Amino acid sequence: MDLHYADRIYSVLAFDTTPDALDGSAALRARRARSASALVDLELPTTDQEEWRYSRIGELRLADWSPVTAPPPADPLEAGDGALALDGPALDGEAARVLLVDGHLVSVQVDAALAARGLVVRAADDDDLAALGVALPDAPLPFAVLNDAWAPAPVVVRIPAGMVVDRPIVVEVRTVTAGGAAF
Repeated sequence: MDLHYADRIYSVLAFDTTPDALDGSAALRARRARSASALVDLELPTTDQEEWRYSRIGELRLADWSPVTAPPPADPLEAGDGALALDGPALDGEAARVLLVDGHLVSVQVDAALAARGLVVRAADDDDLAALGVALPDAPLPFAVLNDAWAPAPVVVRIPAGMVVDRPIVVEVRTVTAGGAAF
């Protein structure tokens, strides 16, 4: 099926910023730039595709959203009416808890005993970049590429071979910016 150029992701992005607006190492910025340039060739999914048949993908208008490039305010009172508590709740039976606000990593808590045994939950560093996305199929998925281009802080969860984590690792994602696209 040949989609019109207007259905290509690149042509419907009305973002007034580029991934360069996000913080990160040179290696992370280069990865984002490669992903952003790949968007030129990717098409939006349609309900003609089996995996999207029952979705409302046709109603998605990427031009209505803009990536949130600035982290949330450090002072919850700056967040306005819906004051944002940046500290997530203390661990309550979880192995780890991650809080992302508009895609920005705000807090990470890891059970000390599991961390001592090798459980890692943290923001990705340059050594982790090669492992990002390795579980994805070879064919680029449009929303995975958008995520790769615009994620402010990829999060690494590394469980050593043979380690059993018998409690959940909770990743809480809050979106608080009106009209903001969070990745």
